[in-house]
Amino acid sequence: MIKMFYARSVIRPTAVAVLLALSTSAMTVSSAQAASHPSFNCRYADHITEYAICSSYWLGKLDRRMAYWFRKSMIRARHFGYARQERHEQRAWLRQRKACGGYKKCIARKYRQRIRILRNRATHV
Repeated sequence: MIKMFYARSVIRPTAVAVLLALSTSAMTVSSAQAASHPSFNCRYADHITEYAICSSYWLGKLDRRMAYWFRKSMIRARHFGYARQERHEQRAWLRQRKACGGYKKCIARKYRQRIRILRNRATHV
């Protein structure tokens, strides 16, 4: 009786492998899609540059990285008393980024330049 129950409830190894592969790939795709969102809410995007960032995994990733270094740089700027200047420079950079329009290579270049500047400010004394 026990052998009969066991035989009926056994799942074939190929079925297990297929189910495991499907669940793993689904989790990978969903985590990649979740990670591709930029630091701002794409629902409120109102310029072609922001649409380009929202539609690109890599630009979203660069935007999150830039936001991280901006927060770190602002902590340091507040400590040393130049937070107002840092915000002014960030607004100027946003205008430069907006000037790229929907050209993704230009946007990526602007992000890399800004990340380099912010990282240097946040990490060097």
